[in-house]
Order: sequence, then structure tokens, then C-alpha cells
Amino acid sequence: MKKIAAVNLKKTSGGHTSNNGEIYRAAVDHHDIIKEQIDLYKADFIICCGTEYAFMDACYKDREVDWKMTSRGIWYFRDGKSVVISFSHPEARVKDAYLFYALTDAVKEIMRCEEFEEQL
Repeated sequence: MKKIAAVNLKKTSGGHTSNNGEIYRAAVDHHDIIKEQIDLYKADFIICCGTEYAFMDACYKDREVDWKMTSRGIWYFRDGKSVVISFSHPEARVKDAYLFYALTDAVKEIMRCEEFEEQL
């Protein structure tokens, strides 16, 4: 993996617990800034950490995407050279090791599937 984008959809600080409504409104209201930031990074992988609905409505509102699922239930789609993955937030109340291995396992599987499709 060359690059991973870590982008906050809500560009202002908040409390210790996320307010999904605030995040959604901020993402949709500032979709142009978010798109510009994503384009600037040119990331290989974009991990939506519990914010895929806000991200999709901010950046892909008028586009169809082909969501796929890994063998272990992680949703993703390819957008040009980037892969967008729907995943849990790093602060989810789950052991860090579970999050780490679930994400790395998903990335490895996606990379294998993508390489296989390119060979066809």
C-alpha cells in the first residue's frame, strides 16, 4: 500500500462521542472541500470509519457504485485507482487487534481480487 487517506468529514472539533447527524451535515455541506482533499491525496485506499453514508452522499451522490463484499463481510468498491472501504471507527469498543486484523485481512483479499481481475 502506497498511501492511505485519513480525512475527517467534519472539519471542526467535537466532543468525546461523535454526533452522526453533525458529521453527515458537515460532510454534505462541505462536499467540495472533501472531494478536493481526496483528489489531492490520490490514495490507494480510503477507509470510511463508520462514516460511509456521509462520505457517499458528499462525494458520490449522483453516481452509481458497485459495492462488493469480502469473504468476511467488509464492504468496498473501486473508484478509479482508489478502493473505498466501509469499516469501523478506530475507537470502536472492540479490541484493537480485532480491528487491525479484520482491516488488514480485507485489504489483502481486495488486493488479491483486484490482481486476479486485472489478469483476466
